[in-house]
Amino acid sequence: SRASATSAQEAQEAARALAGQTKEFVVKAQILAGGRGKGTFVENGYKGGVQIVNTPEEVAAVAKNMLGFHLKTHQTPPEGIKVQKVLVAECINIKRELYFAVVLDRSAQGPVFVASQRGGMDIEKVAAEAPQDIHTVKVHPINGPTRDQTIDLAKKLGFTGALIEKAADEFEKIYRMFVKYDATQIEINPLAESDDGRVVVCDAKLGFDDNAAFRQKDIFALEDTAESDPREVAA
Repeated sequence: SRASATSAQEAQEAARALAGQTKEFVVKAQILAGGRGKGTFVENGYKGGVQIVNTPEEVAAVAKNMLGFHLKTHQTPPEGIKVQKVLVAECINIKRELYFAVVLDRSAQGPVFVASQRGGMDIEKVAAEAPQDIHTVKVHPINGPTRDQTIDLAKKLGFTGALIEKAADEFEKIYRMFVKYDATQIEINPLAESDDGRVVVCDAKLGFDDNAAFRQKDIFALEDTAESDPREVAA
């Protein structure tokens, strides 16, 4: 469960609504860049665009330190990017962090699953340092993945027992979303195995086919152009 907020008061109210579901809260600065957890806010020197706290009051205090300030990470411009929204979510006790993505691969002429047990870090770094730890699965562009493919991938990612079926279900749900919304990429990093036996999508990056804007009006209406180049928006 999660909710976005544009003020400290909204963040506190969102946390109160989640209070019955979690003992801790995650507050994430919402900008279009990676490395937020290790970032620094330029104006006030506040460290970390991702924080874990215990009470709605602490959520409000964190939001106050983030909203309206520029967060600088290794992927932002030197001046950082202004934070206009924060995400307030339940805190999950993660047993393992994994990586899973569905991407449109032109060389494969269709969708491909890309997965690794080394989640929670840049997949490019994993590819460079340990390419053997990355698993790729070509998916039939019309029929989609077979159950054997998703089960096999779940096992390769180290899932055991009932979690094998749960992980396979999750892969298939993500693929259906990929097709339904004309996505070019859905990257889950991390995909988590929780300590209470769940397979949870903790963070996601999505890309959509611009040529499908006429068909996906609701999706494209959600686009936040505040961080985009005004010339690109105009074009």
